[in-house]
Amino acid sequence: MLQKNKNVNKSLGVTVVALALPAFISACSGSGSSTNTTVDTPASSSHASQQSSVQQSTVSSLSSSTSSMIASSSSAIGDQDSDQDGIIDSQDDCPQTEAGAMVDNKGCAVPAVQPPKLKAQKFVFDDQSPIGSVLAKVKIENPDNLAISTKLMWDNNSPSPFSINTEGEILLDSTITAGDNIDFTIVVMYGEKSVSQAMTARIVTTQLASDQRSIRGTQKALWILPDFNGHKGKHTPTTVNAAMETLNAYIKVESYDQLRITWEQTPFIPMNSDITEELSKSVYGIRDFVIDKAKAANPLYDSKNFDFVYLGFPSGAFSGGGALGVRNGNKGTSWIGPDPWTPSIVHESFHMFGVGHAEVIMGDVTYPAPTGSGGHDPYYFMGSEGGAKIDHGNGNYTIQAGINVPMKYRMGWLTPANIQHVTGSGVYRIQGHRLVQKPGLNVLALKIKADGKQFMVAYEPDSFSPRIKTNGLVVHLFTGDVSRILDAKPSSVADDSNIRQALNEVAEFADAAIVEGETMHVGSFFDVTLVKEGGKGDKRWADIRIDWHQ
Repeated sequence: MLQKNKNVNKSLGVTVVALALPAFISACSGSGSSTNTTVDTPASSSHASQQSSVQQSTVSSLSSSTSSMIASSSSAIGDQDSDQDGIIDSQDDCPQTEAGAMVDNKGCAVPAVQPPKLKAQKFVFDDQSPIGSVLAKVKIENPDNLAISTKLMWDNNSPSPFSINTEGEILLDSTITAGDNIDFTIVVMYGEKSVSQAMTARIVTTQLASDQRSIRGTQKALWILPDFNGHKGKHTPTTVNAAMETLNAYIKVESYDQLRITWEQTPFIPMNSDITEELSKSVYGIRDFVIDKAKAANPLYDSKNFDFVYLGFPSGAFSGGGALGVRNGNKGTSWIGPDPWTPSIVHESFHMFGVGHAEVIMGDVTYPAPTGSGGHDPYYFMGSEGGAKIDHGNGNYTIQAGINVPMKYRMGWLTPANIQHVTGSGVYRIQGHRLVQKPGLNVLALKIKADGKQFMVAYEPDSFSPRIKTNGLVVHLFTGDVSRILDAKPSSVADDSNIRQALNEVAEFADAAIVEGETMHVGSFFDVTLVKEGGKGDKRWADIRIDWHQ
């Protein structure tokens, strides 16, 4: 049924009947004429003509306007986007997509693309690395396996010595110099977007310094057994082998598997001289006499063919001694007493390697007074071997106490890359130096120059002996071949009678290490504080604060 809305136009004296929408569409779609109903009024013919024209124009205008409105309404209904995902309903296969979801061209949600992620890293690069070598690999997370490209941005105008490939590997393009800290930025591009992260590299060297010796690789030793008119020591192939096997087992651990000693042993060689007569000579004089006799007995025993020489003396000669040798290119010579006690032989071997004793700064006050030194460092082998071994019998031992950082550095087992130089206040992280793996480029100690001397700070989280009261940071004064440990708690006398009996005059050094939260004042020059420690196994670490007063 048609619904009509009547509107009387009084100004024209006509009544226009507007058809309901369906009927109006039908009327307008016919021959183009309009159906008009009029009411007779007394008007002239010209007025009637004008009236008819107005009526026709008005209806035609309504017809055109209404048609446009209908078309517009139809288009709006068809183009509606109910879930507002950018895809109109007529083309949307998923009309109820959650708000904010990314959709495909059919209006269905697709997983959000996760951009690549970079993690800030601090690198350590070796200045001995050859050009073209891979120095490190940047950690790039790319969970969606997007197509990415990488580049390295340099923070200054000088040419970058590095480049980076698509795998995130940093390549060395030109020579780098130890001691420099280099800042750069890695940029990862994906599509038209990118992410970036600032990085830092510390340039170090693994080339040994002038104050180091290279006691590394496979080195040869000769055992000479002199016979002074029937006066001989107790050294036999069994005792020598036991001592050298113990030595090799020990240095395998302490040198990070960088040193091994092979050895030969002579039979007892007649000296054709009395021991008393030879003892009237200096230790170097008797050394030269024995070495010459061995070479005369067999050219294969020429000391020039060996790195180290052990002299196994009879009783009454030497109780034990070792020193660096210079004769015939020898790196070292040890004078071994008549009783082949393995820990003593290992001890003297280290003197041949070029290190002295592990001592203490004597006295009950902090450095630098008193200046006297001596005694046995209770933490390390070259000061405490007497109580630092397990006897397995037949001359076989396990040496428990370790070699300290200054001595490892001296022998070249740690390189300059493992030692960070400190010249000002700050917080530094180092790792413990008792490692199963080789140290690589990890920082294992701090070196501090103060008062015209050289100090080293190392981390000792564990102890070989219950005699040690504290573990943590140890501070060494290192002069030449000798190390001297400083006491973190001067004037604190160890109250354990067993410790006092074992360590004698240096009992109070059993608590020399700095524990977490404790500070050692090294004179008026600098303070050392163990801020925090953590990690496990080879990853044990300590954060150290150095407060510089110079």
